Amino acid sequence: MGQMLLVFTVMMPCWAVDPAECSGAHAAIDMTRHLSFLPDPGSSLTFETVSSPEYAVRFEAIRTERLNFGIIEGVRWIRFQVRNTGASPVDQFLEIERTTMDGLELYKEGGSPAAFPQVVRSDTLFYERPVPARQPVFRIDLAPGELATYFLRINTVGATGTDVTLLAPGLFRERESSRIMAMGLYFGMLLIMIAHYLLMFGIFRERSFLFLAAVVFSTLVYVATYKGYTFQFIWPESANLSQRFTLPWAGIMFAFAALFAERFLDARTNSPKLARVLFGIAALGFCIPIVNALDAMWTDRISYAIGITMPLVVFAAAINGLRNGKRAAWIFLAGWSLLLLSAAVYSVAGLGYIPDNFVTSNGPLLAFPVMLLMLSLATWDRFKSLEEHHRDSLELRVEERTRELAAALENVRTLEGFIPICSHCKKVRDDAGFWSQIEHYISTHSGAAFSHSICPDCLEVHYPEFASGCKNKAEARDECR
Repeated sequence: MGQMLLVFTVMMPCWAVDPAECSGAHAAIDMTRHLSFLPDPGSSLTFETVSSPEYAVRFEAIRTERLNFGIIEGVRWIRFQVRNTGASPVDQFLEIERTTMDGLELYKEGGSPAAFPQVVRSDTLFYERPVPARQPVFRIDLAPGELATYFLRINTVGATGTDVTLLAPGLFRERESSRIMAMGLYFGMLLIMIAHYLLMFGIFRERSFLFLAAVVFSTLVYVATYKGYTFQFIWPESANLSQRFTLPWAGIMFAFAALFAERFLDARTNSPKLARVLFGIAALGFCIPIVNALDAMWTDRISYAIGITMPLVVFAAAINGLRNGKRAAWIFLAGWSLLLLSAAVYSVAGLGYIPDNFVTSNGPLLAFPVMLLMLSLATWDRFKSLEEHHRDSLELRVEERTRELAAALENVRTLEGFIPICSHCKKVRDDAGFWSQIEHYISTHSGAAFSHSICPDCLEVHYPEFASGCKNKAEARDECR
């Protein structure tokens, strides 16, 4: 009796988490509340060890809305039970939504060695996975009335927030089709925005449009890589590079976002200190791909640090822009800060400091279209500002040219009036009282130029030797022309 009580006491924490019940219906079950976990920082535990009664008491229930251990380096064991409440065998899919996991292995207590473990690693090709999918998906097969215990070994470096869902294969494929269609529309919208901003850059030669196009492009690649669509549609015959490429593209996205914010808000003029901080964030963002090649843990930390710090800096720069009369800063503050605030929430949730749910984990993805809409309004306002600037500049040039022409016409009218000229030497007196040669006076007050020659009468008087060769005065005149 004492031994049975001891076993019951040891097993109680293990059974504190209820098993998930399924009957093969066309439904999805959120598995988070059915999970318990065991840390394995040394990566030394085996399936045989963690499935023993001795270790059953060490598993702790998941208390968060999603599976999230923050940023980890090493192994976590996840334990859950599934009961088939139907009278027929069921075939279910266990979906782990996060695509950037390095390695996952699913074990079944008492399962066939030929069927388990099911393995999904970053180097597992798309069509060699237990279920060909962009994210880790495992098969859960149960006999009628069977209660099965499963152990999921997670080995990764970095963030771990993810949804864990048990669902029927048909429902999984329907959901994936809907997601692919929605993301296709999302990516199409981003491509249109990229073309739009590049066109604006070509017309106005304003670098803020080029930076914004780079932000949208890097966001597109980041989302496609993070969600696993590049792995599914571009390189299914190669290893999944989501873990290696996701955060570097996030760093590039942060870098161009900092450059865009600095340029759009004229931070170097309005907030020199904040401009230096934004340039520092941009440099740090461009360094993330290098850091990622050296240490993946530091890549996560730097990325999340930028995601938390950058909204505050940009918000302060936008406030200073408002104080300095930057008209578009209002729209920028409404749209851009919404995105950056969602990125900050996403970063804090990724670190495990606040609940990790659908809104916090997908906040940047949801806020990005709203930000693009707001920035489009800000862009239109910038167009109007540029148009007003060009119009004012053109009007100023027209006024200057008009004044120059008026001065020239005034000089022409002066020449048409009374001109004081000496009756003997023919010098002309100007408005200042100075006498100058008539050629100099006319050249100064008009666009005329002089070329000297000699008339026939003067030719006969001063150069008779040349005039004697002419038959008559008319011939001399014609020759002199």
